[in-house]
Amino acid sequence: MIQRIQTIYLLLAAIGNFGLGALPWAVSSDSAEAGIFADGQFSATDHTGLIAGLMAAGALALVAIFLFKQRKAQVKLAAVSLVLTILAAAFGAWLFFAAGATAQVQAGAALLLPAVIFAILAMRYIRKDDKLVRSMDRLR
Repeated sequence: MIQRIQTIYLLLAAIGNFGLGALPWAVSSDSAEAGIFADGQFSATDHTGLIAGLMAAGALALVAIFLFKQRKAQVKLAAVSLVLTILAAAFGAWLFFAAGATAQVQAGAALLLPAVIFAILAMRYIRKDDKLVRSMDRLR
């Protein structure tokens, strides 16, 4: 249901995850770099695990939107999406620091924080909605 705030948060988390997969995370000015900076920039497309994790996290957030009648499943999918986002970001940071390059961080890396925050907010409001429905069931 689009009128629920958690739907907006899940959509924004999915957009953040897809944006993390599409935008460059860092750019290196050193042309002699090899590995992840062979093309001069580091993005999720430089490693299959990164792109798979971020796209799976985005897809799970989108699927969770349509599970509005099953709030427990929606919370679980949002949590798995959050964990995948954090794991992919940690793996990306490990790849970045393992390369040992001098690089400038780009806008793609800045999408990590909003993606995580929106996933957390979505889970919070799904739980709040579930609590409200249970309290209304007690009143009947």
